[in-house]
Amino acid sequence: DDVPEPMLEGQQVPPRWVRPPQTLSAERGMHRFVWDLHYERPKGVRLGYPISAIDGNTPAEPRGPIAVPGNYLVRLTVDGAEYTSPLHVVMDPRVDTPPAALQTQFDLSMQIKGILDRREEGASSPRLQSIFSELESLYRLLQNSDQAPGLGTVALVNQRVAAAERLLPPR
Repeated sequence: DDVPEPMLEGQQVPPRWVRPPQTLSAERGMHRFVWDLHYERPKGVRLGYPISAIDGNTPAEPRGPIAVPGNYLVRLTVDGAEYTSPLHVVMDPRVDTPPAALQTQFDLSMQIKGILDRREEGASSPRLQSIFSELESLYRLLQNSDQAPGLGTVALVNQRVAAAERLLPPR
């Protein structure tokens, strides 16, 4: 049911750079789908194309949090029937970031995503909009870093998430 992502307007990139829609066909037969290990991006973030483009395969940034190495379950539903299969994601051998640091980065990214996904609920509050803007900047920082988040970053994310939760309507 995913809607293909349209090309962003007003970007200074040639259209050939942009990744074509990555949707899974519903047609009968065999199909291949490549998961880029990213979860869905937070709603309402400002998108743009990076200068580090790959011709024909440049997605809009920021993307969603990246999955950490571990065991996952892939689920496919066809005509009401559900099929599952295990999937094991392994660490890229070129990356030397400790697994605990990757998990911290993922957890912080998911916390921020959870708040940013509720952006519309606080649209009328200037204080919340300020917090959302700060969290979006922190999210970009986490997504663009290959280093473990420092204690200051962890504390700042936790502080801003808690502040947003206090100001947002209860769920």
